[in-house]
Amino acid sequence: MNRVEACLMFAGVLLLGAVGMAAEPPDYPMWCQGRAGMARSDGRSLIVEFRAGTAPAGQSLEPGVCSWLDRGFRPGEPTRVIDVRPTPGEAHITAQHINGGAAWTFWVYRTGDHMKAVASYRGKTKNKPVRID
Repeated sequence: MNRVEACLMFAGVLLLGAVGMAAEPPDYPMWCQGRAGMARSDGRSLIVEFRAGTAPAGQSLEPGVCSWLDRGFRPGEPTRVIDVRPTPGEAHITAQHINGGAAWTFWVYRTGDHMKAVASYRGKTKNKPVRID
């Protein structure tokens, strides 16, 4: 192997390592108040469609509304959360709870036309749960 090939191989290894270590963007908590028809499941995906809250979540939420803890939604922010659950059954059961009126907290970041959940919790909390696999 000549010097150029060795340098290219080393650069490729560094690039692959950097891609593998890429972190997700920062996530932020939002509280949602469930209502009938708000959530559905598609395989392992829990899909929550909601109305954007106009005030911080702590000031009360109407059924079918989600809001940030520190402010209302801004124009253009997505009003759909997609949360990939461990199993299709868990996605289905979670959708049933939300559709039954349960409050839910999602930690999300924006990705295109929706919010991607990285964690969730039944109820309203400020403390992000730690997933143990």
